[in-house]
Amino acid sequence: MVMIGEIHTGLLRNSAAVSPSATETLLAFIVGERVRSFSRPVHRVMSPHVLTGVDCHLPTTTASSARVVGTVVSRAVVTGGHVVQGSAYVRVAVDPTEQRKPWSHYLAHPGAVHPLGKLDRAQLPTGHLTSRGSAGRTLDLGALSIHALDTVQGHDGLDQSPPFKSQRTRLRWAVPDDTADGGPALRFDDHVARALTLPPSGAGIAAYAGFCEDLALHDWLLTTVLSMIGKAKIGSGDRKGVIDQLSPAIDYLAHLWMPAFGIDPRLVGFWNALDQGAGLGVQWKTTVDRIRDQLVLAAVTATP
Repeated sequence: MVMIGEIHTGLLRNSAAVSPSATETLLAFIVGERVRSFSRPVHRVMSPHVLTGVDCHLPTTTASSARVVGTVVSRAVVTGGHVVQGSAYVRVAVDPTEQRKPWSHYLAHPGAVHPLGKLDRAQLPTGHLTSRGSAGRTLDLGALSIHALDTVQGHDGLDQSPPFKSQRTRLRWAVPDDTADGGPALRFDDHVARALTLPPSGAGIAAYAGFCEDLALHDWLLTTVLSMIGKAKIGSGDRKGVIDQLSPAIDYLAHLWMPAFGIDPRLVGFWNALDQGAGLGVQWKTTVDRIRDQLVLAAVTATP
């Protein structure tokens, strides 16, 4: 069974942190469905799962692609009242009959699509990770994740005045159905797009989605703070201008860095491997320390 997903992460369009109760209102997409809220170690709220029926083709690296039918899960996540994510994911389950069934069958298996005909499962992860977007009737998880994110961003409970400018990031992820590829591998396609391959572990797709949302959150934090430093002109710019550019990192983001808390224990080792390979934690500490040094320097030089 192959699992694939896509996550888009951005800054919530509000001038201040949204309170926990207000965040729950933002994410109450479905009447009667529970919004999940966690207060430790940082406040995080998850919308109910939204199921979208699909009848389309899978992205592959070859000219041919399998038709699949089923439902895709999407949801929105808000962390710390500041960061919003749209996430969509699905598992590709083998159907021995390879025949179209009534929709009641697919609704009874939420978050799964079933191929109609032969499927080259070895090509599917790479096809998903390298897809250039929707092409005709190809499965587009990015569109569903963006829709979940934009649903939150467009809520009339937000004042639409974010405290600083930032870019969204995108993380596509895939879990092949074999262990031939070894450990986790994170690829940086450009300054905002990532591709992640994770090996099977026995954990379910919900656990993998939670892990990838956590990784995407921390990648966005690091990417955003690095962008602030790049624009601040440290060493050459006006001191006040430098501080104005860097202060939001401390005011709004630094306290949100708490990776791998609350994820499935079977997946914690994946974060450790990715962190060691990409140096995310080390880079974050160095970057935040640099910003704090600038704030201290500004305070010292301003003292009469």
